[in-house]
Amino acid sequence: MGCNKLCDWWCMQPPLAVFLLTLVACAVTLVSISIYVDVHRDNLPDPNVRDWNTFFSSFSRVELCIPSIAANYSIAEADSVTEPLVQANISSVSALVTLSVEAVRPIESTPAVLDMLAHHTLYSNITEALLGIRVPLSRAADLMQIMIGLPESKSKKDSHKTKDSSSNKDIINVCITFTGPSRLLPNSIVTPESCSRENWPVRVVDALGVSGEPCAATDAVLPLLLQQQELLTPLLSQDDTVLIQLHIMYTTCALTVLILLLLCYAICRRAVHHARMPGHAAASSLEKVCLTE
Repeated sequence: MGCNKLCDWWCMQPPLAVFLLTLVACAVTLVSISIYVDVHRDNLPDPNVRDWNTFFSSFSRVELCIPSIAANYSIAEADSVTEPLVQANISSVSALVTLSVEAVRPIESTPAVLDMLAHHTLYSNITEALLGIRVPLSRAADLMQIMIGLPESKSKKDSHKTKDSSSNKDIINVCITFTGPSRLLPNSIVTPESCSRENWPVRVVDALGVSGEPCAATDAVLPLLLQQQELLTPLLSQDDTVLIQLHIMYTTCALTVLILLLLCYAICRRAVHHARMPGHAAASSLEKVCLTE
């Protein structure tokens, strides 16, 4: 009986029923979000900060074309190789980063790449488009310079090569200097450990997108896989978490009140409609009697 009345009401008031159902779904969703925030309140990342882990993950789109060790190349000091950037607000940060080294083509070139990292500093220019940043058509893409090398001798104990047990990749700590516009660098106050590189000769390498033009056939292709560090992700404070839950609670209460008001409106309207039906039926019967007479 109750189901039939509910179906009748749904058929009689479809806009109100759909709107009411939408409000209920929103309220349930907010309650679920509040429960999630309460359970994970100690490890919620701050969405307003571009952290270093997000910055590191953007480099997974980039592949370095490492020339063959036996190929003829010219080596130079860093100052004679690097080009001055013309963009405004240039910043430079040197960070100690863990790099996963595994050449994807050819596979057997991974030891050669490791040997090059042990005796050279790699230099490359990377456009912001390669980092997944959308560039307006009205301007050219800004450049970021990176220099990858081993940390200097006093940090040599931190730069030893290991194996990743899960993927069997070679893991090595390197010192990377990022130079580019400040807007491309993270704005987090939690920064990676600073470092300085060994004074090795510099080799210029090309940086290409994963889905872009392929490297030369004689080059080793090295994905720039920078491992994330747990401590580099800024978390929401307890005050921010409490504030989020308060806003969710207030919004949920407002939706609940609105749902109750709509239910009262629907019940009252149905009651008024049923109250008018007997009088209307009696009037119709009297009219029919008068017409027959």
